[in-house]
Amino acid sequence: MLNKIKSVFSMLIIIITVMQISSCGKNTVELTLLTDNPGIAAAVEMYNAENPDVFITLHTADFIELSVIESVNPDIVIGSYIYSDGITGRLAPLKNIHVPEYGSITVPYSKNGEPLLIPLSFALPIITGSNKNGSSFSGAVTVAPEELMEKNSGFIKYNRKKIITNLGFSPLWNPETGYSVLISVYPEITDSIEAPDEKKSTELINYLKSWQTEIAGSPEDDEKFNKKYRYIPDEILIIEGRIQFAQTNFANWALLPDTVKKNLELRYLAVNGKIPVIETVYGGITAKGKKSVYSESFLKWLIKPENQAGLIRKLKQDGSKIFGFLGGLSTIEKVNQEVICSYYPEFISLLPENYYIKSSGPYPELWERITAEVIYPWIVSELSCSGREVTLQELYKKWSLTSLNYSF
Repeated sequence: MLNKIKSVFSMLIIIITVMQISSCGKNTVELTLLTDNPGIAAAVEMYNAENPDVFITLHTADFIELSVIESVNPDIVIGSYIYSDGITGRLAPLKNIHVPEYGSITVPYSKNGEPLLIPLSFALPIITGSNKNGSSFSGAVTVAPEELMEKNSGFIKYNRKKIITNLGFSPLWNPETGYSVLISVYPEITDSIEAPDEKKSTELINYLKSWQTEIAGSPEDDEKFNKKYRYIPDEILIIEGRIQFAQTNFANWALLPDTVKKNLELRYLAVNGKIPVIETVYGGITAKGKKSVYSESFLKWLIKPENQAGLIRKLKQDGSKIFGFLGGLSTIEKVNQEVICSYYPEFISLLPENYYIKSSGPYPELWERITAEVIYPWIVSELSCSGREVTLQELYKKWSLTSLNYSF
């Protein structure tokens, strides 16, 4: 998932707002932008400096849902998982804007064929391994779960008491692995979380359990290894040879020091030959009339390669640890090739072709919370020997009764 450092940029928002108020003239068009993405603060700062006739005020939220939009009444909305039926129904069509190149990223359209959202950046699941003795992977861009299972047979080691001391990779270690498989084989889950297909969810858990048994022998042995060794970061365990692979994401990768990254290599986790998009940052407008023109102009500015490049460079110069463009790869290939790869050269050979990518959507509201608070715990519970067997539907019902009073 894209790592939202939401509390880090709150003070910056206040500073920007004060600066804007002091410079706002009588003929300035005032806009409000609602976002859950920390990289947008710098974008607004740049845009306001370049466009003195526009005054954009930021409003931030941990999660964007329809009630937040109705309360804030923003002109522009930028965030993850805002591709939901409730939110897109509140948006105005984008009249004169070009949707970026990655055609496999799902985009909602109005009845007249006009986009309601434009994809700005996206995140993919990453598997990392050691590059000590050549490549750990057979493919140049992706790795399949089957390969991770197969390579474990030559890696696993036991001590004299038949206790595992070295283990290749397990889906228990990071629930993002199970989630990546889930949205690949059962993409309809985003439409049916309230009453998920029990057969399909059971098939997923059985697949993950068979994967776990294949590599560790039993859930008990896997859990013992997990508790004994994985208090140390996975990247260090890979370098030391304790584990062979680990699941990570763009946000975590951006935080690693170069001294660690130089010993590692990356591939995207692909299921049935496709890399699932695990998060997409979208932009849209709710403004109508004159404000819609100015609101759309900001989005046009944001998808220009030179402006994305300037934003990435500014954040790097400011010491930000946000990966790439808004926490992921840009939906503009040129930005990935020429800018993101200049800061992360390990991605030069890992820029995925469009045919590799499988996108999902629409999502139910609060999908990010549902993923973290329902789906992840369900996967971990099912793969843990101490976990209580509970259906995904039961967990969701319990969560919805206790958590839907969330306020921003």
